[in-house]
Amino acid sequence: MRDESLASDAPWVVESKFEPNRPRRELVHRDRLLRQLIEGEQRKLVLVTAPAGYGKSSLLGQWYAEKSGTSNCIAWLTLEPTEADAKQFSAYVVLALHRAGLAIDDLLIGARAGFADAAIQSVLSKLIAFINQHDAHIILVLEDYHNVDCDPVNAVVRQLLRDTRRNLTIFIDARRQPNIDAFSMIAAGDASEVNAAQLRLTQEETLQALADVVDREEADAIHHLTEGWPVAVQLARVQKRTRPSDPILSGVDGGLVASYLTEQILSTLDQDTQDLLLAVAFLDRFNPDLTNCVLQSSDAWARMNGLSSFAALIVPLDTKGAWYRLHHLFAEYLREMQRRRSVEKAKEILRRASAWYADRKETLEAVRYAAYAEDYKEGERIILEAGGWRVILTEGIGVLNNALRLVPDDVIQASSRLMSARAYLHCKFGEIAEARAALNAAAKLSSDRNDVQCNVDRMLVESLVNLYEDRTDWSVDHRALREKYTDSGLLDSLSRGTMRCEDILVAIGVADLAAASVYLREAFALMRESGSVLGLNYCYLHASHLALHRGDLATAALNVERASELADENFGSDSGLKAAATVMQIAVRCWQGDFARDDLALLRDALLHTIDNDGWVDLYITGFLAAARLARVFSDPSVLQEITGRFRLVAEQRTLTRLSTFLTCYDDFSSGYPGDQRSKGDILDRAKTLCTAYAADERRRDWQSVCAAGCFLAEHGEDGQAIALYEAVYASSQDNGTQLWTYRLALARLLAAYRAGDTDMAKASCLELVDSTAPLGLRGLFLADELSIRILRELRSELRQNEAELLKLQFVNQVLERWAAIKPHTTPGILTEREFEVLEKLSQGLSNKEIARELELTENTVKFHLKSVFAKLSVSKRSQAIIEAQRRGLIA
Repeated sequence: MRDESLASDAPWVVESKFEPNRPRRELVHRDRLLRQLIEGEQRKLVLVTAPAGYGKSSLLGQWYAEKSGTSNCIAWLTLEPTEADAKQFSAYVVLALHRAGLAIDDLLIGARAGFADAAIQSVLSKLIAFINQHDAHIILVLEDYHNVDCDPVNAVVRQLLRDTRRNLTIFIDARRQPNIDAFSMIAAGDASEVNAAQLRLTQEETLQALADVVDREEADAIHHLTEGWPVAVQLARVQKRTRPSDPILSGVDGGLVASYLTEQILSTLDQDTQDLLLAVAFLDRFNPDLTNCVLQSSDAWARMNGLSSFAALIVPLDTKGAWYRLHHLFAEYLREMQRRRSVEKAKEILRRASAWYADRKETLEAVRYAAYAEDYKEGERIILEAGGWRVILTEGIGVLNNALRLVPDDVIQASSRLMSARAYLHCKFGEIAEARAALNAAAKLSSDRNDVQCNVDRMLVESLVNLYEDRTDWSVDHRALREKYTDSGLLDSLSRGTMRCEDILVAIGVADLAAASVYLREAFALMRESGSVLGLNYCYLHASHLALHRGDLATAALNVERASELADENFGSDSGLKAAATVMQIAVRCWQGDFARDDLALLRDALLHTIDNDGWVDLYITGFLAAARLARVFSDPSVLQEITGRFRLVAEQRTLTRLSTFLTCYDDFSSGYPGDQRSKGDILDRAKTLCTAYAADERRRDWQSVCAAGCFLAEHGEDGQAIALYEAVYASSQDNGTQLWTYRLALARLLAAYRAGDTDMAKASCLELVDSTAPLGLRGLFLADELSIRILRELRSELRQNEAELLKLQFVNQVLERWAAIKPHTTPGILTEREFEVLEKLSQGLSNKEIARELELTENTVKFHLKSVFAKLSVSKRSQAIIEAQRRGLIA
């Protein structure tokens, strides 16, 4: 069922594109061709290909009318040259399928944003999955496909044809056969084609078309003259209604007949009506208000509506009759005629249409008509009037991206504000080098003038570029602009909120969480004041990140949940914002201990998306740490290697020194010593050097790398200097409030003590750590190391003996239960968790009575569990059970 209730999805969406032609008079019923189309429904592809004027759209409109009300899901999409882009095309396809009844909600918001910052392969994978899951047959009609016939769009169509089940049929109406492997599909019986020869009217069909204006003899003569070319027959019919005594031109081909008839038809009309038709011919679609506007007449539409003899050439575009267009070929002749008469008049019509759309805040359509008029300065003015780079925040990335595509490069490159807008677009697409180049060009353009808006745009966009480049060493020019405008009262709330978001990330970069919190409160207030949902989305992400660094997982989870909801509702599940939210969600789950194996692949996809679209260094590091822990838990290094490889590449391409340093430190400090490449001493020296430098300047921006070095010193450093440096890093982490790293540093130290044989110290420290982390739900801290689990098991026995420690015992049990769930093969293996506990106590030489007391069980229950253990290990004695358990690696 078609969903008729939906309003316009987005500023750039043209609703009439989802409706087939609805002629205002009964057309010749083409039974022979309709049968071919109906038979074609069983194939993957149906092509209707012929030059203009052969009635392709009319035929498909008849077919569509006959199919209306069937159980099929039929989506209609009329295409224009501006959709010759894989993302824009895919967005319209998704919206068309949604209207036709396909359950596709997960992609809908992204489609409304034009999939501007989405990964096109991810979009196609989801779309194909939705299509394949749909029970009914789906038909997608792509009208005027020649307008988008290009390699990127053809690749999308080929993938849809290749990867969907036979429940999808694509109908393509085009002036030529597109490069989508149609020949091989036709040869294989997977496609059929209706071509120009078949579309020509037969003699009987020509008679039907002309029956009310000529007799059979004259109809036969017109058929012979026009060779059944549908548009020429239509024009002949119009001429015979207006000037029945005039002969049809003979002795020329159909194209010249159509041209001749068009001029003959116009000659029967008064000058005002001619001007009316010549004007609306330049409009892709028109309604009463737009028609009156371009004609500068309050009764223009009344005259248009009275042209009943032209009914076959004026095509309604929607069920309500609100929008119309002229027959394509008729419009083409009229446009050419007007240009021959007066190019300036033609451009004036287009400029008026542009102004009409601009008044209605339809930026993209306004720029499109300005571009048709070749008035690119007006296009520039419209984009800047809409806000320049801020169009992304108000109308979406897709609107700004497509609007700039309509303006020639030389115009953009001569405009400081358009270059700033282009720089921001490059940022959103992950093209940081291109963004910096565009920004530098904008600076040169504005260097000779003191244009406040140019300078403000440049300053704000450079703030964003700085974030993506992870730079705080601002240029002299940027610093001067900030000093000049920050407190000048010239910045609106959105501008000030944008700068505060930059301040947040700069503060996080030096572990100044207190300052970041102050900036965050200001940013939230400013973004709410400005009404920027995009800005609020980033604020929630930053709030989640701050809370995570503090170890406040509950607050982190609530904020990232809100960020994810906002991204879904406003930008789509395939947006860069959604990917960033997914990174944070999985990172939070990782530290909560509520992760699953699937999260590793999800995290990889989200991280790679943020690299390509909209990520920053602190997000990369947080996501990488979560991926590293998940890879370790699930023994899957391949995913981490893929992420590492991509991160190293992006760090090199963007000169992200902090990310590069962190990756090197993680490689050195997390995997022990690589043996023949670097010795333990070399790595210890590197860790000491890093920590020493940090101790001298705690505003250094590599604090995560220093904390990783501190963990290594805690676990492997044996001399006094190493311990002192570790303690300095630990104290600094506490002072900064980066509690997540404080807890990691503490865990590293107690694990080292346990390995060194100081089990009492290790367990005492672990008890303190549990006391701190239990209220925060930080279960994931202990879930990446089997030694942590062993210590917790030993600690559990002691906690059971003290009723005052029930909360800590509950937390320890939760950690051990999660460990058993995610790594059952390394926990008790064939044994249950309780049997494994009994076996451990048995290996410590405890009697049944002592085991019962420590585990708070009855002796009979202990005997029951031991009997089960003996049976599973195929032994009959306690000593045999210990030896067999050690052989199987169940106990040390």
